[in-house]
Amino acid sequence: MVWLLVLSLLFALLVAVFALQNATAIVIQFFTWRAEVSLVLVVLLSATVGAVAVGAAALLQRIRLGRRVRHLEGRVRELEQALKAAPAHSGPPRAALPSVPPATAPEASAPGARRDGGASS
Repeated sequence: MVWLLVLSLLFALLVAVFALQNATAIVIQFFTWRAEVSLVLVVLLSATVGAVAVGAAALLQRIRLGRRVRHLEGRVRELEQALKAAPAHSGPPRAALPSVPPATAPEASAPGARRDGGASS
C-alpha cells in the first residue's frame, strides 16, 4: 500500500514538472465557449479530474464489495446455524432417484437403420 502512495506521488510530481515546463497560453474551445488559459492549468486540472474520477470509482467498488461481504457473512452464519440444528448423519445424503428402465429406440432396432439417422447404402 505504501508503494502505491509513493508511485502516486511520483506521478503527481512528474505531471507538475511537465505542466510547469509547458507554461504557454493555449485556446480552449467547447461548443461555443472559448477561453485562453495556461497549459499548466489545463494539465493540472485534467490530472485532478482524472484522479477524482478514479477515486470515486474505487470508492463505489469498495462500498459495493463491503455490502456483498456483509451479505455473504450473514448467509454463512445462517447456514452454520442450520447445520448445527440438522440431525447428524452417518454418511453423505442419499438422493431418492426414480427407477427408470433403459430406453429402447424402435428405429435403432429396425434392420438397416443407422444411429446417425441416415439411410444405409
